[in-house]
Amino acid sequence: MGGKGGILGRIFGNLFSARGGKSKILMIIAGIIVWAIKSILLGAGVVGGSKLINNYVNKDKPSENNNPEQPKPTQQTHFNIPEAIPNSFKSSNDGNQYHTNDGSSIWIIPLLNKDVAKTLIWWATSIYPELKGHESEITNSTPFNNMVSILNTQIDPAHPEYATIPPGLHTRKEVVDRFAGIVKLDKKDFK
Repeated sequence: MGGKGGILGRIFGNLFSARGGKSKILMIIAGIIVWAIKSILLGAGVVGGSKLINNYVNKDKPSENNNPEQPKPTQQTHFNIPEAIPNSFKSSNDGNQYHTNDGSSIWIIPLLNKDVAKTLIWWATSIYPELKGHESEITNSTPFNNMVSILNTQIDPAHPEYATIPPGLHTRKEVVDRFAGIVKLDKKDFK
């Protein structure tokens, strides 16, 4: 196996023993540094170039960057959820199923005929049966229309049959209580 200088001698030859050996070593180190910098810059160019190529290839498909005003589903959005309006209605105990619906979990609901307003009216009359017959009073109220507006912003156009309930609301009753108390019932309504 021998030979001059053993394995290192065969790999590097007489690099270390020849005149100017130190300057050759410095040139090799400088070359390695230049090579590393070029590799890093080339890699960054490939990453940046791949985004351009992807945008060019998928130009017909909407990009996440093309609609900055549309919140992403995972993006936490602040909602101005109105306070519950006190009421003296008798609950049917429907709508009390609890949903975590916080930063780590979301609550997605199916919409009745892809319509938030119809869904909320159905919830209200299911939870508080004495509200039946007062649907127009509910739909004409500001708190109801505020809740409809909030939920309409939470419909994914790709899936208009569903809406996401804003964080902090955990039951259908909690949602309905934001507007149901606006209705004032007469004694005849309590049969």
